[in-house]
Amino acid sequence: MNRDFKGIWIPRDIWLSNDLSTQEKVFMAEIDSLDNGPGCFASNKHFSEFFNLSKGRCSQIIATLEEKGFIKVKMQYSSDGKTVEKRFIKVVSKLTTPSKYSKGGYLENDEDRNTLLDLKEKEEETVNPFTFYQQNIGMLSPYETQTLTNYLDVDGVKEEVLILAIQQAVLNGKKNMRYIAAILNDWIKSNVTTVEQAQAKINEFSNKRKAPAKPKQRKVADF
Repeated sequence: MNRDFKGIWIPRDIWLSNDLSTQEKVFMAEIDSLDNGPGCFASNKHFSEFFNLSKGRCSQIIATLEEKGFIKVKMQYSSDGKTVEKRFIKVVSKLTTPSKYSKGGYLENDEDRNTLLDLKEKEEETVNPFTFYQQNIGMLSPYETQTLTNYLDVDGVKEEVLILAIQQAVLNGKKNMRYIAAILNDWIKSNVTTVEQAQAKINEFSNKRKAPAKPKQRKVADF
């Protein structure tokens, strides 16, 4: 992993900020040290190994930093728009206090917080399942956070597959963890590991629902 730095620099305002945990502060320093211009494209696997944390926990920290406005995350998708090829993370203003976040919360006129973004636009902003859940369903409870983390770390579900399950819950009007878990458990049971395989299962389920019901046969009395 290439680095363009001679040490770690954390400005006073960031280091003494009550809005950031110690883990979030050092995460920002690591992200910034790996940014050689276009952004840091380190994977959650890198952060997991570097900080000795689970990939799910690293994903949570990145989601929180983005939600607070200290970093921006952009995704590079494949030509079919289904697979994430690369993630770019950029520290806002090179470790200076972000303009869209203050101690009281977000500034009111922040275009990036447009609540009218559709699901596709939100998905393009970030691939993080924790952020995606909160953008489309609501704040995560500790139980829901742990459930998503377990699917990532214990069951080995890929982030993009987890996001697809959340998206299906939203599209079907079932915005709850029980429905998301039912989808994921079915995919795990069917050995679904990629977005393409998950989409095939979705199409299969959709086709079954659209299939016309077989007419009931009337019993004829045997005279």
